[in-house]
Amino acid sequence: MNIHELWFGEFERRYWWLPEHDNIIKKNFEKKGAARLKDILSDAHEKRMKPQWMNEEVWEGLYNYWDTPEFKAKAERNKRNRASDFLGPRFICTHKQLYSFY
Repeated sequence: MNIHELWFGEFERRYWWLPEHDNIIKKNFEKKGAARLKDILSDAHEKRMKPQWMNEEVWEGLYNYWDTPEFKAKAERNKRNRASDFLGPRFICTHKQLYSFY
C-alpha cells in the first residue's frame, strides 16, 4: 500500500459519500492533497524548518537538494519566468485573445 492509499483510507474512515462518487472524490482528494503538500514544503523550504511529521532522513535529503546548484538555478529561472509573464495567471483562451492584440 502506498502513502496515497493510506491517506485516502484515513479520509474514507472519517467521511461518507455515495459509491458512485468514489472516482471524483479520490481525484479531488489527490489534487487538494498535492496542492497542500506543495504549500507545506514551500513554507518549510522558506523557513528552513522541518515539518513535525517528516522523517529526519527525508528532511536532510530535501535540505541538501535545495542547496544544490541545479535546484538554485531552476528556482531562479522559474522566478524570472513568473515575473516576466505580464499577463498573469489566466485561462489559455484569455491569453490567446490578449496576445492577438499585440
